[in-house]
Amino acid sequence: MAAPADATTKGQALALLAAAKNHGDLAVKLSSLKEVKEILLSLEPSLSAEIFPYLRELCLSPEVLVRRSLIEIIEEVGLRMLEHSYVLVSVLIHLVGDNDPTVAEKSISTGTTFFRSILEKMETQFHHHGKVDRWCVNLWTLMVMFKDAVFNIALDLEPGRVVGSTAAVCQVSFTGQPAVVSIAESVKHILEVFPTLSSLPVQLRDHLQQMIHWLDEAIIGDMLPLYERRNDMRQVLDRDRRLRCLFKRFYDEDRARNEAIAYLLDHPEDGHRSQSEQIYGFSRVRPAVWVRCRIKNQVKMGVLIEFLESSVTVQSLEPRNGSAAHLVPIDHELSFFNDAHPYITCGACWIKWLKKIDKDFLRSWYIENFTVFATFLKKAVSQGLTALQIGLLASYKWEEDLDYNLHCIVASVQREDNNFVESVGTRIEQRLREFHENLHGNA
Repeated sequence: MAAPADATTKGQALALLAAAKNHGDLAVKLSSLKEVKEILLSLEPSLSAEIFPYLRELCLSPEVLVRRSLIEIIEEVGLRMLEHSYVLVSVLIHLVGDNDPTVAEKSISTGTTFFRSILEKMETQFHHHGKVDRWCVNLWTLMVMFKDAVFNIALDLEPGRVVGSTAAVCQVSFTGQPAVVSIAESVKHILEVFPTLSSLPVQLRDHLQQMIHWLDEAIIGDMLPLYERRNDMRQVLDRDRRLRCLFKRFYDEDRARNEAIAYLLDHPEDGHRSQSEQIYGFSRVRPAVWVRCRIKNQVKMGVLIEFLESSVTVQSLEPRNGSAAHLVPIDHELSFFNDAHPYITCGACWIKWLKKIDKDFLRSWYIENFTVFATFLKKAVSQGLTALQIGLLASYKWEEDLDYNLHCIVASVQREDNNFVESVGTRIEQRLREFHENLHGNA
């Protein structure tokens, strides 16, 4: 018998929220919010939680008093229904960056209260049961985001100015008991990364850490939509739903790490990657980090890659004003191997681009530790082959005589050969000379 009454009450709450959002009279808006608060406090927590998402829209209200009233509802209702307060806490995080300082400080003050309450709840659960409930874990991940948002504000303040609540949450976050610290470590979504960030120069370390933070936030906020309908590729969106990175899932750990290695091997012009503060290397390979993480209770592995929006088309790659087009490699896993043909390195899209690039563009290529392909490039260029011919041979697409394709050249050398790489280099030179002579003869 209670269900119809609950439905009616929920309908009343939604009507009041609509008035708080759209009515032209501020007094009506505030009184409507007061009534909403009373309704929420009168309902069972699980029923009130069904209404919480509708409160989120009030974050965008142009009236400061409405936003402040929203925070008061969150504080009074959310702390009584902590288990169901996930949406309410996410609203607080948004309001931390409010343009009005009174709203921002109120959200920080309320968020600090939530921070303490959740921390105490986690400590109690861990002490009595040796584990923390899932709802509490989810809230804690939000509170870490809240702490980060507050820190960012504190860093932007003028020297000597620290909002009282800002200082409070900073103090709370670093003064927990050891048991609480162990709980915080146990609920992280990011389980393992490569390379080890502490071994990197500061600027590079901070850049990769920011990418990892975006992934962590995206996991928490369920902001990992498919990228171009590819099941293995996810978009990593920030809080403003801007595409920051791509998370490419792998099942083979070595293949996944290769993409991070490709970035590390792209040394900046001013020095070795391990010493330079420059984020982008000579070839401007996008920053990438191998990650093992927990997404919806499942451990996933893959590579996190900084997203780059393509700014050119194939037709726009002609050199202009004497300068050559610059291509940024963004799918490095394909540069190492694939299961069918380990030495195929160029996909169809690269073949199209190579038609537009002079072969001199390839003279400066140097792929560290990948001697076979580097040798192939050098020998091919020295023979005067065009970029398109090189691409076709490298991608197993020279159909007139398959034996000239790089994969077949390498396969023709016995693996038992103690000087395999040197023998491959000799065979590459021999075959490419024959290839060039046949082309010249046919011409």
